[in-house]
Amino acid sequence: MTDPDCPLVLTGFMGVGKTTLGRRVAARAGAELIDLDALIEARHGSLEALFQRGESTFRELEERTLRELLSDASSGAKRRVIALGGGALLSRALRLWVLERALVVCLRASAEELTRRLTASHEVRPLLRGRDPRARIEALLEQRAASYGEAHHQLEVDGLAVDEAAEACLALWQRPPVLVASGLESYGVWVGHGLLAEQLPRLIRSLRPAVTGALWVTDENVERHHGALRRGLARELGAPGGSENYRKEIDSSQGELASAGFRAEPEDSSVSLAVDRFREETAHVLAPGEEHKALAALAPLYQRCLEIGLDRRGLLLALGGGVVSDVTGFAAATWMRGVRWVGLPSTLLAMVDASVGGKTGVDLGAAKNAVGAFWQPSGVLCDVALLATEPERGLVSALAEVVKTALIGDPALLELLESEPPEAWRDPLRLAPVVERSVRVKARIVSLDPHERGPRAHLNLGHTLGHAVEAHGGYGRLTHGEAVSVGLVAALRLGVRRGHTPAALATRVEALLARLGLPTDPAAHQLGAAARLIAHDKKRQGDRVRFVFVAAPGQVFTEAIPWAPLVDDAATL
Repeated sequence: MTDPDCPLVLTGFMGVGKTTLGRRVAARAGAELIDLDALIEARHGSLEALFQRGESTFRELEERTLRELLSDASSGAKRRVIALGGGALLSRALRLWVLERALVVCLRASAEELTRRLTASHEVRPLLRGRDPRARIEALLEQRAASYGEAHHQLEVDGLAVDEAAEACLALWQRPPVLVASGLESYGVWVGHGLLAEQLPRLIRSLRPAVTGALWVTDENVERHHGALRRGLARELGAPGGSENYRKEIDSSQGELASAGFRAEPEDSSVSLAVDRFREETAHVLAPGEEHKALAALAPLYQRCLEIGLDRRGLLLALGGGVVSDVTGFAAATWMRGVRWVGLPSTLLAMVDASVGGKTGVDLGAAKNAVGAFWQPSGVLCDVALLATEPERGLVSALAEVVKTALIGDPALLELLESEPPEAWRDPLRLAPVVERSVRVKARIVSLDPHERGPRAHLNLGHTLGHAVEAHGGYGRLTHGEAVSVGLVAALRLGVRRGHTPAALATRVEALLARLGLPTDPAAHQLGAAARLIAHDKKRQGDRVRFVFVAAPGQVFTEAIPWAPLVDDAATL
């Protein structure tokens, strides 16, 4: 959810202060406050009586009421702040549904503080019956950790005044991210114009445990175009005053860190962000191009991490296109057996594809992405202002991934691409909603299937044959997006031949790709010869390969088909 007018949903454990904070936020924002528990009680009687009929009965009623509130949220003149009960989002299906329709902020407090508040309250808490409320609270917090982790933001409220917490919520509400929900590994993707200077410091300061050092990873082309921006951001993050202030923020939970809603755990109170760990020269510059996305690129990067003393609390910042994202993410997955990384994509292709979802890795000759890992970033900032320096070929080729995404999960995006003149998609400001919609589709799928054991395979639409064409050309003749365009046309034609895809849809998509300036002739790019490389495809299982077909916009499916006949078919598509 990236609409600042969307509802704000406050979740978290009982007694954490959701209603109190919600009342203050609503008053400041001129919004309507709805306490879900109070609404249920007004309609159906006391919570205690409802729980006596069984917790499952109460949860069903709770879910029905929440769905009703969010389904009609757009019909009201006022924005809404909805304070939930502590267990309202335990159902993952409901949680993912809510995350797409509201900004969800999880309020957090220590078990000690929660025990103090709840034992001092005279309110009946059906789930805390027993002799040892502290033990029960700790057990419930542990059970719900992954559920509470899947929120757009975490807001520590221990020692935080209500007004401070309200300011933090209001700031978060102004720029809601798209959430990739992955339990405790959940992260936000922000899309906007000129957001790096504001959002990057806030994101880094929000990470827990606190960041002890960072290494920028970029490539020669990006450094040439955006080096001044990177150095400016590094100076801001690593300025002596900034370092001292950051240490104070960790120690006292005051200043910008507290106002942004983040507070260090006690074990972090002595952490100091060393100035030299964010200096502008603390960077590693890769050679540009897919041909350099190889094992040979990793050793110098690891050596640079060693030189600056990057430890397990360190951070890699990937400023660049898809190659930078893939290499940096894989280095993060493997350095010290795993450190955090943040994606700062500088190309349209990286924004709509490589930077989101945690697929990282390098090529092994013609075997694309053969060595890699699923390693989710800690956040992604898609600043479309960076696209002003991207060559037209890069912008155009990335649109193939956007068309793919539209076919998978956003038919209206397909219509949007068709409705505008091709030159509209050269304007970074016009591209912002396209990036956001593409990210939303991918985030939804990755949230359901982070390790590609199910529906995430749909994101490979056009890639089985597209990767083959790309590798056959030595990664230099066609860009990745151009190869995907050829692969999409081939997949649609194969779908028509096998009775899976309407011929009219294949013709429609092929016409759109051509209109956007993308290649659409498989034969011209030696698809028949290239298809033999399917033998190296990661999706191959024995003599079969999982192939993605399109039944209609928004309706795709995979089918395991023999790869040898597929190679023969490819020669005549």
